[in-house]
Amino acid sequence: ADHKSPTQTTLSLISQMSLSPAQRIIIECLQGLPASSTDLIEKTSFSSSHFNMIMTELELQGIISESGGLYRIKS
Repeated sequence: ADHKSPTQTTLSLISQMSLSPAQRIIIECLQGLPASSTDLIEKTSFSSSHFNMIMTELELQGIISESGGLYRIKS
């Protein structure tokens, strides 16, 4: 398995968490590969303020991390 992509275990744990529909959309976008905020905003059509709020919530919950301008699901 590619060490950079989230494991099934990680994804099944996330699926059991109480997340908003918007948070779930972001997680779905990140399941394949890390993505930049620009990519994610384009894919989701969220406003940048809404997007930043969602990403902050996901980071605080320890679900995603950001490095080098790319967001990824923590495995």
